[in-house]
Amino acid sequence: MISALSSTTRRGLGAILACWALLGFNTTFGYALDIQPEGFVDVNGGQAFTDQDAFGFFVQDLADLLTPGPATAGSTLGGLGLRFSAGGGVGLIKSDSDAWARGNGQNKSIVGLMDIRLRKGLPWAFELGSQISHIPGSNLWGFGLELSNSVTEGLPSLPDIKLTIGTMATAGEEAINLMTVHGRVVVSKGFPLRGWGRIEPFFGYQFVFLQASTRRVVAFEQQPNGLGGFISVGDPVEGLLPNPTRSIHRGVVGVSLRVGRFSFTAYGTGSSRVGKAGLDLSLNY
Repeated sequence: MISALSSTTRRGLGAILACWALLGFNTTFGYALDIQPEGFVDVNGGQAFTDQDAFGFFVQDLADLLTPGPATAGSTLGGLGLRFSAGGGVGLIKSDSDAWARGNGQNKSIVGLMDIRLRKGLPWAFELGSQISHIPGSNLWGFGLELSNSVTEGLPSLPDIKLTIGTMATAGEEAINLMTVHGRVVVSKGFPLRGWGRIEPFFGYQFVFLQASTRRVVAFEQQPNGLGGFISVGDPVEGLLPNPTRSIHRGVVGVSLRVGRFSFTAYGTGSSRVGKAGLDLSLNY
């Protein structure tokens, strides 16, 4: 299939994958996210006590990072359209989040993000999309599906309005599994650029519902080691973390530039606990 593409398309696709790989290399070695659910289990006197609220905030942050936001504006691909995208960005977790520090053993609140997406245009202004997302340096991967519809397709006097529903599930992390269902509305308006292409700013809102599940966690009692740290003592104790449900509300803003077969989209999302900024490069057919 690749051999059948034009040389320009192959170079563009190679550039997309190279940027994605470079971002992954840099973020993986910059900050490895080691998920530690045992950080929410305190052992005292041979008994385990779980911090359910803090654990709920931690899995909410993970779901916010991995659940896809918009990589394009509100206009449709067309019934025969096809788009492949690769992107990366950063996520900023609320700086005073004790839950985040307990869940990964570090106080760093910035993580790298990577994703690849494939969207197929369908009749009547529908689109079917899939996504793989990843936090570099972790074992956590997200796999998602979306269905979108541009409800104002064919009405040039109105802005483009795209409604999206989707779901995502995680894999790769033994201790934590996340399942989300989300809905999103994006409003945009495109403007032609003479000799350049088309620019399309957009904004919107997204709602995410999260269901997390966990397994039993083994933890040890912690005592100061005299050097400013802690040491594990005693026998291991099992603690059972809850299976929390959470709701996430976040705003969306971005701009998309299309030049020929290529699209460049810069976007940001923000909720009460997590902010994300990213860049997606797309190849359109």
